[in-house]
Amino acid sequence: MMSFEDYGTLYDTIYKEKDYSKETDYVLSILQKFKPGAKSIAEFGCGTGKHAEALARLGLNVFGIDRSDSMLEGAARRKESLPAQVGERLQFQNSDIRSFQTSENFDAVVSLFHVMSYQTSDDDLNKAFHSAYECLKPDGVLIFDSWYGPAVLNDPPFEKEQGYCDPEIGKFIKKVKPIHDPESRRYNIHFRLQEGENGEGRLISEETHRMRYLFEPEVKQMLIRIGFRDVQVFDWLKFDLPTTQSWNACFVACR
Repeated sequence: MMSFEDYGTLYDTIYKEKDYSKETDYVLSILQKFKPGAKSIAEFGCGTGKHAEALARLGLNVFGIDRSDSMLEGAARRKESLPAQVGERLQFQNSDIRSFQTSENFDAVVSLFHVMSYQTSDDDLNKAFHSAYECLKPDGVLIFDSWYGPAVLNDPPFEKEQGYCDPEIGKFIKKVKPIHDPESRRYNIHFRLQEGENGEGRLISEETHRMRYLFEPEVKQMLIRIGFRDVQVFDWLKFDLPTTQSWNACFVACR
């Protein structure tokens, strides 16, 4: 099963408290620094379109792609609910970031919420980077975040569960069980969603998401080999260098 196909139906409920506006303001500050005047964005792994909406509200045109039909259905519903002047800046398409092709060239490719960490092999990651390079304008910029290896190894993920309440199904529990695969520099994250205040009810969804943590040297080497230049890495939501406490790092690569 593809990640997020069942899980995706409750994605917005689970991440209701995520500050999408703060994150897109950060992306905008990166664009102002590395690509001032940017207007067009391809979003790799757009999900239900919450980052895309926030970017569109900032005046940017966003072409979002994702592999999950259930996530894209959420993005389509979101677009329909928006004011016309915002919705007209959004397009969504089912496509794989490893093989995405378009005749259009964008000022920036943005990929948020660890989408690149889902590219668990060097081949997958290289293909995703190459797709981004090919659809950028000659002076375009690639911006993405990922699990940052030094911090993940310093502070590993652990088993946890959390309760939520959805307008349609009511209360449910998300149980998370991470299993480390050090040889592949990956965690297999098992998600189990189950109805009920204590998770004793009907099983809603059960998926395993394979997440790779990345290191700066390997990422820079891949990007530069493709043709990117001036690759920089920051602590997420900052312009400081990442540390062993920076679970989420942001990479910026200029074409």
